[in-house]
Amino acid sequence: MNNVESAFKDLADFIDRQPKPLILAIEGQCASGKTTLANMFKDMYAVIHIDDFFLPPHLKTEERLAEVGGNINYEAIHKMLTGIKVKHIIEYDKYDCHADKYSHVNIPYNEVIILEGVYSFHPYFNNLIDRLVFIETDSKEQRERIDQRSNAQMFYKLWIPLENRYYKESGILNKTNFRIKKIN
Repeated sequence: MNNVESAFKDLADFIDRQPKPLILAIEGQCASGKTTLANMFKDMYAVIHIDDFFLPPHLKTEERLAEVGGNINYEAIHKMLTGIKVKHIIEYDKYDCHADKYSHVNIPYNEVIILEGVYSFHPYFNNLIDRLVFIETDSKEQRERIDQRSNAQMFYKLWIPLENRYYKESGILNKTNFRIKKIN
């Protein structure tokens, strides 16, 4: 069993032990394996990616971008999570930042919902999250993975400093229910 399969099994066991319904956030440094791990559950559970809630240009103000985690549409995530908790409906408007357009998403309700990505335990809506998983990676592994991406410089200049600030100011590591050490 490789490390990814082991992480999947360990997280599946953790999920099995939790009361249902369950909304689970998977946080972790960029390029730590969050999306890879979450996608392994997509045939079992509802998986939602924070990247679907990237902040559109008309909401990008200086004040908003100065906020910790202000580069996501946390109001839309809160609305979606409230709908899940109250109505057992999973629907939202997914924003495609490359095309600058929205598409409506409806996902069949599932007793386990995984919200994956940096900012998935944002203070604006973390009271609606039942459990927090954090995936760690070392800087060497992170750099190797990021260097394989076409937009690597954006990660080094923008995304990593923003996520480091978010993790420091939100104290997420002290709120984690389950930690995964390095997926490779």
